[in-house]
Order: sequence, then C-alpha cells, then structure tokens
Amino acid sequence: MWPAHIQKIVAALDNLSTEHGFGAGSRPFIVQEVIDLGGEAVSADEYFHIGRVTEFRWGVELGETLRKRNGRKLSSFGELRSKQISQVLKSGGVKSTRVDSRVYFPTCYRRWRFHG
Repeated sequence: MWPAHIQKIVAALDNLSTEHGFGAGSRPFIVQEVIDLGGEAVSADEYFHIGRVTEFRWGVELGETLRKRNGRKLSSFGELRSKQISQVLKSGGVKSTRVDSRVYFPTCYRRWRFHG
C-alpha cells in the first residue's frame, strides 16, 4: 500500500483512550511491514514518517554471521553492522539513518510459512 494511503488511514484513527491509562492526545503505535532487502521498488525510507518499519536485512546479516561466512564472528556482529550502515550512508545508498524507526526481525515469517 502506498505511504500516502496509509498516512490517511493513520490520520483518521482516534486517539487512545484515557480510560485505559493513556495520556490525553496519545496516538496509536504503528508498525508497518515493508520488505526492503535493497533494490526493491519500495523503500522503507518512504514509510518512516508514518511509524516503525520492519527490518529484515538484519536477520540476513545475523544468519551470515552465525554461519561464520566470510570470517564473521558473533562477537563483532554489532560492530560489523554499524560499519556496514556507515558505508551505505557514505555511498548514498539510503536516504535516512532512521535506525530508531526500525523493528528488527531475525527472519521473515513468510519464509517459514510459504518457503520453508
């Protein structure tokens, strides 16, 4: 679904109920599944302004590390991922560093449900 369409739906949602302990004016927490493994027609960056976005590349990288491919070690996984993000940013590969707007998954449920 296009970001503009999702934005209209989210904008039409009511605030959360103060009767259930939410502060006045609290908005729903939005998480969107955007499968962006790079080179896709849709980019996760297009959805950050609406809410959190799923991040499946992290799981791919973790899998490669657990399999010790290319000399990778779990002890340096976080450091490696930070370097890769920095390299991508320097090359202009992504529009935003919005790491705080991502929800990380070790795998995609579709892989197990339809391709497992």
